[in-house]
Amino acid sequence: MFPKSLFALSFVGLVDSISYMVVAPSIIFFILENGGTKEQYGLIMSAFSFSSFCAKPFVGRLSDVYGFRLPYKLSLGISCLGGFLYLTAAAFGEHAVTVVLISRLLGGVGAASSALGFAYLAKVIPHDKQTQTNTVLSMTRILGMTTGPALNMFLANVDTVWFGLPINSLNSAGLVLIITNTLALCSIFFLLDEPEVDLSAPDENETSSSLSPCAFLCAAIKLDIILPIFAIFAFNASYQLIETGLAPAASHALRWTPVELSFVMGGMSVVVFMMMVVVYSLSSRKVKDDAILLVGCVLSTIGYYLIWDLWRWQSSFWHFLVPIFLSTAGYPFLASPTRSLFTKAVDQSEILKNHQGSMQAVLSMFASVAGFVTPGVVAVYILQPPDAVELDSHHQRELSPVALFSPIMMLIVLVGNTLLFATKNKKESIATNANSELMNESTELLVESQQSPATPSSSSSLPRRMPRRFSSKVQVHRRNSTCMMGMVQDSMYDENEHMTQS
Repeated sequence: MFPKSLFALSFVGLVDSISYMVVAPSIIFFILENGGTKEQYGLIMSAFSFSSFCAKPFVGRLSDVYGFRLPYKLSLGISCLGGFLYLTAAAFGEHAVTVVLISRLLGGVGAASSALGFAYLAKVIPHDKQTQTNTVLSMTRILGMTTGPALNMFLANVDTVWFGLPINSLNSAGLVLIITNTLALCSIFFLLDEPEVDLSAPDENETSSSLSPCAFLCAAIKLDIILPIFAIFAFNASYQLIETGLAPAASHALRWTPVELSFVMGGMSVVVFMMMVVVYSLSSRKVKDDAILLVGCVLSTIGYYLIWDLWRWQSSFWHFLVPIFLSTAGYPFLASPTRSLFTKAVDQSEILKNHQGSMQAVLSMFASVAGFVTPGVVAVYILQPPDAVELDSHHQRELSPVALFSPIMMLIVLVGNTLLFATKNKKESIATNANSELMNESTELLVESQQSPATPSSSSSLPRRMPRRFSSKVQVHRRNSTCMMGMVQDSMYDENEHMTQS
């Protein structure tokens, strides 16, 4: 893949994460200022993830049929429109909150382009480079997660009027969306190259028309396909447990303010980035994706269990910080190897390998499901009411036992990946032994064929041909007779023996 294409993909990923993070800190104040409620705020936040979930299969299908440039242009163009509506929402008066909702729905469609980047890499990057390249793409998204909040420090001082439209610290995020997504569109126009078409592969439209849904489903229901899908849901849902539960739990247990929470969130981003560098280094040294994934499963299982067990009322600072950083450190070990293993499994299927874009979209859809389902579950079933926590004389945990869903799911991923890892090693061992035996047999046959018939190998199982001896006179007579009839008779005895007898 050309470096300019990788730069285009990375820049689009950077813009995608900036677009989310520049809006997230201020949108609740924007909604309340325009007459909205906290319930409407929750609906609008979920709408973004839900629209992204719905749009991903469409952009994935478009990439399979028409290439990547068209769906990128559509999704980023729609995201620009969403930014314009966010910027001008206040001008719609009593319908401002509805316009904000529509703008976030359109923004979610733009965020669906995240599936395209991984699908592109799946088609053009060799299997042994998948984890490294996916890690680079994920690192740019982490960079965007830190850049977005930093932009809000600059936007906090914005207060002007353009063409009669007030632009302040709240709606100016829409202007950032327009500018950044326009730049992303330009990078797609000028830098992204379409992957080379494999002329030996069957035509995409012919394959799709001849493929029954039942055959497609049967090909997808395999452990090496299902496990990565479950894994990406599991670690994204678990990460949502931290993002949703940290603020209310820490503010009650430790009296943390937004300053301390911002410090911890920034530390989480640093830990994720550092661990991504480690994952990149391990993959560069040819460490198997299965082994990297096992490390992430172990770290996450321990970390999320400690979150449930150690987040207690009036506990110490470290009881919150250590489990958070331990769980966060496991995330990079899970994300890129999961996508790489999924990509390899899809490529090994004769039915699915021509639908890489759609399959990558399905994988990203389950990440979106975790994004819009888990926060509600955490708020309703996991976060304990402050009064109940203080009245509990034994444990005083901030989280209910339902929070154990996270380490349990990570443990399932750990067991499933261990079984797959063992099965793959066994198959590789059998294949290696079979190849070794075949090479040994070929070598023996080659040695036997090179040996002289008069001096066969002692280990050969072929019958030995005994030489026939005749006197010199008989031999000369027979040769002369056959030559007179126009026939040539090969010598039936060893030349050295003939010379000896003579």
